[in-house]
Amino acid sequence: MKKRGRKTVKKTVAKAIFLKRKGQEYLICLEKRRHDETNYAGVWGLPQGHKKKSENIIKTLKREMLEELAVRVISYKKLGVFRDTDFTSKHHYTHHVFVCFEWAGLIAHTFEQELIAWVPLKEAFNFNLPEVDKKILHKLVKME
Repeated sequence: MKKRGRKTVKKTVAKAIFLKRKGQEYLICLEKRRHDETNYAGVWGLPQGHKKKSENIIKTLKREMLEELAVRVISYKKLGVFRDTDFTSKHHYTHHVFVCFEWAGLIAHTFEQELIAWVPLKEAFNFNLPEVDKKILHKLVKME
């Protein structure tokens, strides 16, 4: 597929939603991506990672969350598949999104991002999120 003489680049990522209950509300884990990232640079968003050709999307989810947040995903459910064009790279992304119910370890800041924050789910919309993450959170809030 060509677009104005340039090949369209398509990427696949596993994206995770980590929720924890605080009183009557849910907190969601967001990460602030580094400004020097080649994709989705400098914005807040759901933790995500690129799929390697040799792995299935579940293996990507588990590997990337270990790399990104230092946790081992134990139980999860697929929320859906979302498509988006990254504003930084202009690449086309397919996001396989999973709600992670159980994980081993404490979610921690790593070299993969600038910051990690647990925020009330409904306040997450106040963060500078990519459009695809806003769509994902809208679907999640409707299910709540």
